[in-house]
Amino acid sequence: MRYLMLLWEAEDARARLTSAERSARGKAYFEFLGGLRRAGALEAGAPVQPDRATSTVEVRDGLRTVRQGPAQITDLALGACFVIDAPNLDHALDWAARCPVATTGAVELRPLMELPPLDD
Repeated sequence: MRYLMLLWEAEDARARLTSAERSARGKAYFEFLGGLRRAGALEAGAPVQPDRATSTVEVRDGLRTVRQGPAQITDLALGACFVIDAPNLDHALDWAARCPVATTGAVELRPLMELPPLDD
């Protein structure tokens, strides 16, 4: 089953890290992503730009409105997203628990719906 793994953390958390903490965290992410790759579980993913770079689009009664900022305002900001393949939810939860941000923020898992092939 494929899951969208969303990494949430206070947006200023990285800025508060010391140089040594940033280095250790970078190593932890390198090891985490390497483990996902070695297991064949990582399909795609990337860090995202900060909340201030986010645009949210809504269309109501045919009129488009664009708002700067995320759709959901919380004390945590989306930091990265990954698509992983895991045999079941328990395995996906194990991966989420290994993610470095799980100790300071949150890792959200959402099962992805399988879409039928698109006709050309």
